Amino acid sequence: MRIKILAALILIMSLSLKTMAQVDVKVIQENQVQCDTAGLVSIPLTVINTGTVPIIGGAPIMSTYKINGGTPVVESIDFVSNFNPGDTVTLLFPTKYRFNQFITYNCMIAIDYLADNDVTNDTVHFTSTFNSFPGYGVHSSDTAVCLGSPATLMMELLGNGPWAITFVIGTDTAYGLPINTSVIETEMTLDSTTTFQLLTVTDVNGCTTNIGQGITITINDYPTVSLGTDTSMCAGQTLLLDAGNPGASYTWWDGQASQSYAADTADWNGVLGNHIVWVDVNQNDCISRDSVNINWSICPQGIETLNEQHFELYPNPTAGSFNISFSGITGMVSCEILDHAAKQVYSETFMNSEYQASHQCYPGNLSSGAYYVVLHNSETRLVQKLIIE
Repeated sequence: MRIKILAALILIMSLSLKTMAQVDVKVIQENQVQCDTAGLVSIPLTVINTGTVPIIGGAPIMSTYKINGGTPVVESIDFVSNFNPGDTVTLLFPTKYRFNQFITYNCMIAIDYLADNDVTNDTVHFTSTFNSFPGYGVHSSDTAVCLGSPATLMMELLGNGPWAITFVIGTDTAYGLPINTSVIETEMTLDSTTTFQLLTVTDVNGCTTNIGQGITITINDYPTVSLGTDTSMCAGQTLLLDAGNPGASYTWWDGQASQSYAADTADWNGVLGNHIVWVDVNQNDCISRDSVNINWSICPQGIETLNEQHFELYPNPTAGSFNISFSGITGMVSCEILDHAAKQVYSETFMNSEYQASHQCYPGNLSSGAYYVVLHNSETRLVQKLIIE
């Protein structure tokens, strides 16, 4: 009797153990959002052992995925290691899928594991959304402005706003500055040449693009122009004015466009008195002006003084060499030839002890054009225009 009762208990326990030992593999997959269509993508298979018995490593699980209702991909995937109750593991389908549009894809994953006690959790439907990366479109080009003038900086942002940008301006970096409109536009007045560089753009979906686009704003100084102080000149004399800033563009009061200007009373048809000479100097589109007042008059000694400062060139025009006839300059005398930019192209020094004298100059091969011959000692300075043919 006891043997029968014991056998019955063993049978009941065995049946209970068989009832409790369940095999159940459940598929779990959340909706996915990514920042690009990365081309061929490995499809993940995430499962959890919700049963009560372990699954031995190497066991195969028949798996299926289908994208947007297309042809199912059915493959056998092995568990790499033992898959114990409560464990979660992500496996990968060997066959990748090519996602190539910035849309939301409808996806399905299903498994068919032998001896699975619950097939209701073997299939899952989810979505996979791909968002495009942000970028930039129309933007300012490198530009130059004059010191103190405003410069406009503009850049268009592309993608899904609002955005957050990181940029460097000069030596300062701004991180995550919020931008609510697709066009960044600002006007700034800078003290020195500065580069604005857009480093990154992050859109509303959290997608970030490394940009690295730079825009340089060059600040140019205004040229410094000095024609000297107001002065008085004797009728018949020539005053050589130099606007400086070699390589700039020049506009004198009467339309001349050279760096230097030889002023004499002929510029005002012989009319004496106060006359203003001014020049505009344009360097890198930055324009400065200076002026000087010249008071032309008959000197107190009258014609005698003018005769004392006689200065003549001949032949003029000339093909090369020329003679200087002068009076009233003695001692160590310098003779210089300046081109239209007031650059010295010839110079010599000689001793003169005579009240009236002449001297011959051999300046060499000068290009054809207008030059200025300056004759001077420590006290007197005379200027005449020379034409080389």
